[in-house]
Amino acid sequence: YATNTKCHLKRHLPTHSKSKDFKCDTCDFVTNTQYNLTKHSLMHNASKHVKCNICDYVTNTKNNLKKHFLKHNRSNDFKCDVCDYATNTMQKLRQHFAIHNVSDIFKCGICDYSTNIKRTLKRHILSHRAYKFFKCDLCDYATNTKCHLKRHLPTHSKSKDFKCDTCDFVTNTQYNLTKHSLMHNASKHVKCNICDYVTNTKNNLKKHFLKHNRSNDFKCDVCDYATNTMQKLRQHFAIHNVSDIFKCGICDYSTNIKRTLKRHILSHRAYKFFKCDLCDYATNTKC
Repeated sequence: YATNTKCHLKRHLPTHSKSKDFKCDTCDFVTNTQYNLTKHSLMHNASKHVKCNICDYVTNTKNNLKKHFLKHNRSNDFKCDVCDYATNTMQKLRQHFAIHNVSDIFKCGICDYSTNIKRTLKRHILSHRAYKFFKCDLCDYATNTKCHLKRHLPTHSKSKDFKCDTCDFVTNTQYNLTKHSLMHNASKHVKCNICDYVTNTKNNLKKHFLKHNRSNDFKCDVCDYATNTMQKLRQHFAIHNVSDIFKCGICDYSTNIKRTLKRHILSHRAYKFFKCDLCDYATNTKC
């Protein structure tokens, strides 16, 4: 006897012992290992059956019954694409598929591929996404769906069935007519109830309202005034006296806007204008 583990070797060694200390309580069987006795006892337990209270499963050990119960506790993640059947194992799902008639076929609308599993068809259709199989015979247009091709074809029609109710404009697509109609809406103005803004579409008005809802990020450096547009901030600056001047401490530059002065001062950072008369030390600030 040979093995690759110490554990198995230890279990084997007692088989060579002449002493048979392990006796069966039911019959006259004796052995020199606990392992052999346990194995023998299973013969006597055959009549002691434990049954599953969910299905017809029967076993002679509680351990096997516990393992069996786990199958009932699993969620039914494997679902049939043809009917409402669901199970907890792929094996059972495959067995179930056999009950469906082979006439239950799902066909690909792009090529000749067919399958009786809906999920498989969906996976197959994704493979067509990169290719444009449906091509227009009248131009270079190509698409990967029949629907898009049908929508495109009317653009080549000589018949112009879409007429404008306001003028003599006619076109062969609803899309072009809708685009044209926007020109006539110029006279239908919608006005902002907060400011003087006027537009001819509700969509533009909605976008405009967003400006009023934004926080007042543009702040005056002279007073506490704040607004949501730079244009309004510039108009506000006009009310301030020109005597409110901010001067640069390095050069002769001056401005009436504090933020502009800060930006200007940064331009001096690279230069060291203030030099010590006693040594070579130089800096860009008086302080």
